[in-house]
Amino acid sequence: MAHFYKQTFRTLCLSAIFLFCQLAASAAPKTISTAPIPSWTKQIPLRLQTNVAPEDVNDGYHYLQRSIQWEVAREEAYFHNTYKITTEEGVQNSSELQLSFDPNHEKLYLHKVTVWRNGKPIDKLDLSKVKVIQREQGLEQRIFDESLTALLVLEDIRVGDLVEYAWSIKGRNPVFEGKFFASFYLQFYDPVDELLVHILMPEQRKLHYKLHKTEHKPTVVTANGNTSYTWHLTNLPATTVDSDVPGWYDPYPGAWSQNTIPGKK
Repeated sequence: MAHFYKQTFRTLCLSAIFLFCQLAASAAPKTISTAPIPSWTKQIPLRLQTNVAPEDVNDGYHYLQRSIQWEVAREEAYFHNTYKITTEEGVQNSSELQLSFDPNHEKLYLHKVTVWRNGKPIDKLDLSKVKVIQREQGLEQRIFDESLTALLVLEDIRVGDLVEYAWSIKGRNPVFEGKFFASFYLQFYDPVDELLVHILMPEQRKLHYKLHKTEHKPTVVTANGNTSYTWHLTNLPATTVDSDVPGWYDPYPGAWSQNTIPGKK
């Protein structure tokens, strides 16, 4: 009986905390804005055609293009994706954009949300329709990170549509004292037509990286006081994952990278 009351009290406490988080999010100040695409980014031509067959993907949609970029000195991260809806299941699974950020030291900028239908663009970037909620993923473990999630429901999405969206996050947790580190995949569960990973940093700072299950090294170019590291890959096959792979093992090819400020350890 004591165990029952203890469990009930714990459940009630967690429920109260969850409700408080939701109320706090609804009253949060405006932390999202629109902005032009940053000038430092690399842009690749938009793909409206894919080489991937619908039967080769899961969940009714797949990515034609995925782009992730960092400007280390500016403490900015930029993302630009394009995916195609192939089935009604895909309409249900991918008609909502979810972008997470930490309002304590990050700012979220929306650059573009466009639906391409029959080769023509439909602008879906409407800031008034973006909702901000607080979703504590580690609530049951009593882990609170105060991150917010921006939600944008895309209305009137149809099979055959392409969804293109771009956003960036500016700012970094000051506890890292300007140090940069990141990890990213170079292959995914489903095939991808094109992938761009780009890291730009001051010339005097060197990036250390380690490849995981891949031989793809970056193209390194130094110019105008900056050094860029770029992975630009096309026609990425799907990654075959055995159902018996243990949860701690990462089967996806990718890389880990890190960089420190000269003179600091």
